[in-house]
Amino acid sequence: MLAGRLQQLDLTPLLVYLMDMTETSALPWLAEQLSLTGDNGWHLAESDDARRAMLKNAIELHRYKGTPWRHCYARRWRRSPRPAVNWRRLIIPPSRYAITTPPSMTEFIIMGAAKMSYLKESPAWEDGIYQIETSDPVLGGPEGITNRPPRELANRTAWLKQQLEGTQAALEAHANSRNHPDATLAAKGFVQLSNATYSQDETTAATPKLVNDRVNAIVDNTPSDLDTLNKLAQAISNNPKFAESVTQLLSQKLAKNENGADIPDKNQFVKNLGLTETVDCAKNALDKRTGGTVKGDIISQGTQISLKGDDRKHLGFHNQDGSVRMWLYKDKGGDGVRLNNGNDGGGEYVFHKDGGFRAPSSIERELIVERTKAGLAATRSRGRGRIGGRPQSLSFAHQQEAKKLLANSHSKKQLSFLSVSLTSIYKYCPVDRTTQTEQSASDEK
Repeated sequence: MLAGRLQQLDLTPLLVYLMDMTETSALPWLAEQLSLTGDNGWHLAESDDARRAMLKNAIELHRYKGTPWRHCYARRWRRSPRPAVNWRRLIIPPSRYAITTPPSMTEFIIMGAAKMSYLKESPAWEDGIYQIETSDPVLGGPEGITNRPPRELANRTAWLKQQLEGTQAALEAHANSRNHPDATLAAKGFVQLSNATYSQDETTAATPKLVNDRVNAIVDNTPSDLDTLNKLAQAISNNPKFAESVTQLLSQKLAKNENGADIPDKNQFVKNLGLTETVDCAKNALDKRTGGTVKGDIISQGTQISLKGDDRKHLGFHNQDGSVRMWLYKDKGGDGVRLNNGNDGGGEYVFHKDGGFRAPSSIERELIVERTKAGLAATRSRGRGRIGGRPQSLSFAHQQEAKKLLANSHSKKQLSFLSVSLTSIYKYCPVDRTTQTEQSASDEK
């Protein structure tokens, strides 16, 4: 039934589409069916693509036979640079000039589908799948737009298959490898078996056979162990000097309450402990009470401590927490003795060779400021006038007169005859804060 319906359909456009996927070996048979093999144009075609184009046009001409469009299509095809074809056979209706057609159009379609080639798949991830639009032409082939969506889907499938196979291979390789952590007392992992009888290794595990052998050995040797204990007991009871021997051995032990004082050879004992060098260093140590001479750069003689050497030697005073309180030093060939206040100091003070005293620049600036203030205070204390410092802009008499005028409701601007600024009048004649607003308004008037 399906074959009958296919016979009734116009499948010429589908034949044109399948022509691009038809194998080269089938082209001569199709040319013979469309009566193209008897023309010189078929043999003069330079490539298979040219032969496929001739077959497509022959199918289209066969489609338009017996219609007014046949002459239009024939003229359009004749203008194109194609090899010569027997146009009469393609234009005359089938009733006048018979053209042998394939036995069955359905069989031809099935044959073309069976001979079509597969899409070329590339394992790559496509970000999107193209959607064929209604305006897109029907174009097959490897790069045809009709094959673009299935090609992109095939690429995705190939990429996913490649990733899946790679992951599965890596998982199998990891499962079959030794790339796993070893077992410890705190974590699980791979463990190596061991059949060592007297082993102290805690990184291996005993085999079941070894465990069974050790258990059987203990069970089998129990009677012999008991015999050994019996023999030992008999030997003790039969030895008349057993008590004397034990007493002699006990006498050779060190007494706990002696704290090592009963060691026979103390020097050998120190040597056995590896403390010979430490003891020698302790013997040559400096007595903090009586002093002495220390080998090296420090010399202590009574109340005198000397630092010997040509490089810089610091005499430091430290706090209980280890921070530096003061440094005292003098370089060889230096300009003088230097005194540094340490962590909380402001620099170094120098007692120069010429007898002078040098202080840091910051200290010198502070000294200059202090001396200037002291000089100004001393100058003011000696009297008024320029000798006692800068004179006041408003004398005491003028101050009293200005206060009287202000008390009689005169404004401060009216006191301009005193030849002083308004700021100076406010300085020497301050006003009450409660009446400051009214007074300021009066001054503005």
